Amino acid sequence: MKAYLLPFLLLAVSGCGSTVLSQPVHGHGEGAELVVRKIKDGPDRFETSGRKYRAASGDRFLHLWAELKNLSAKDRAWDWSKCELRGSAGTFGLSVILFDMMVSAEAPTTTDLDGHEEVNRHLVFAYPDDDSLPTQMVCGELVVAFVL
Repeated sequence: MKAYLLPFLLLAVSGCGSTVLSQPVHGHGEGAELVVRKIKDGPDRFETSGRKYRAASGDRFLHLWAELKNLSAKDRAWDWSKCELRGSAGTFGLSVILFDMMVSAEAPTTTDLDGHEEVNRHLVFAYPDDDSLPTQMVCGELVVAFVL
């Protein structure tokens, strides 16, 4: 295989996983709106900026693509680490925060938002490898409910 084809092959493989939500779901609270645009079950291993991630035995990765909107005219900070998935399997914290770009790069845990600013993130959660799916994403007082 030609060496210059390898990055394209890795990019194609990294998009694997089954889509479990493909329509926007909105949640409001704490002066913000959080829109989960898509949820994929997998891939259970991926690379970002030279760092490799693999779901632990008995877990899988759920990937969520989210848009956060500051509804206030005032600047504010947002802490992604307070976000968790909840469902019949329990409550699970955020594993990795990525910028929502073509090439994955890790994003900081906190985001400073200007008044009325919007940001997009790719959020990765480790979740039990069973048939269950989350019913909510909770970020402090802000709740996004899923029907999956």
